Parts: sequence; structure tokens; C-alpha cells
Amino acid sequence: YWESVVLPPAGPEGGHVRVGWAAKPAELQAPVGYDQWSYAFRDVAGSKLHKSIREDDYGESFGPGDVIGCAILLNPEGSQKQSTSLGSFIPTPPVPGVVTPEGAGHEEPTQNHIRFFKNGRDQGVAYENIPSRNFFPAVSCYGGGRVRVNFGPEWLFPISCEGSGKPRPVADLKPKPPELIKANIEEIRRWRQDLSRQSSEIDAASETADADTDERIEF
Repeated sequence: YWESVVLPPAGPEGGHVRVGWAAKPAELQAPVGYDQWSYAFRDVAGSKLHKSIREDDYGESFGPGDVIGCAILLNPEGSQKQSTSLGSFIPTPPVPGVVTPEGAGHEEPTQNHIRFFKNGRDQGVAYENIPSRNFFPAVSCYGGGRVRVNFGPEWLFPISCEGSGKPRPVADLKPKPPELIKANIEEIRRWRQDLSRQSSEIDAASETADADTDERIEF
């Protein structure tokens, strides 16, 4: 599991991003979701893409300030049993204060699958029966689009659902020394505070705009 923080675009014309997973044979000179070896979640219309086939409205659209979580479950040798590999979910008690998506109590699919989260909200299973290969986090940016990645172990939006547990971080592929883990945790907590402050500022600006609109309508 890993997170991507969508940043404001670098250029005045705006930008777009795709995030997801890709295997080694994936075409690096093409966007995520271009061929059979990569799977993407797109900012526009919450679309998902695979083999250049786009399916709109899989999930919610997203943009700057949103945090997209990318989860993959892989069973060894394509087994239909739950595994303890990097992508599998580790059963744990629900985390207090974490948003629990609707239907979180349903039985999870045990075959290989990919799912995405927006600000901790489960968007559902995007792809099932994917091949058992080594997959890697993948990002594509267009027109100045930017993201910042977080491979764990601390999360901006921890996910833990009854019956599913929490996923293992991509960071487990190459464990860090304790001092770097501590630094990562402190950095992610700063990010979380920044996101919370930005969200409050956006809400305040929205309330001010609504008040101005009401005033104009009244007069």
C-alpha cells in the first residue's frame, strides 16, 4: 500500500495525474494504464484505465489537496487463499477516528485485486484477477500535474476496515533504520497538519463566498 498526495499544478494551465500499479514489462514511455501491465486511477471523472480502456465513474474525481491510497493484494502463485505477502491485508482492529466506507463489513475478494482510496474512503475494487507478478507504484503527470508519494509506514489517512484489516506499506520492501522511520513519521504528521489547515482555509473561503452570494441575492 502507498499514498500519493496531489499537489497544486506547476503551470497556469492546470495539470492531471494518474496513479496506480505497474509491472516491469509496462511501457515506461506511456501513461499508467496504457497496456496490460499497468492499472491506473485518473483524477478526471474518477476513471480507471487498463489496456488504454477507460471506465468513467469508477470512483470520485480528485485534485490538489486530495490523498489517494493505492492498495494491491497478491496471492503467491495465484493462489485463491489469503496471503501474507506485501500486498495482502493484515487483520487488525479498526483504527479509532478513521472513516469506515459503506459496506466495509462485506466479505473481501480473495483473488488478486487492486483498489483505491480517496482521503481514506474506499472507492471499491477496481481490478480483479490480475496476474501474480511483481508490481510497483506508478505515477503519470500531465501539463504540470504533480504528486508527492508516501510509502509508509505512517499514513496521512490510515485505512482499517472490519474484516479487511490494514495493508502493509511498500516501505516494507526495503526496511529503513529506526531513525529514518522516526523522521518519516514526523514528516507525515506535519503533512497531515498542513492538509488539515488547508482544508480549514478552503472551508472558510467557501463559507465567505456563500455569505457574499446570499447578501447579493438579498439585496
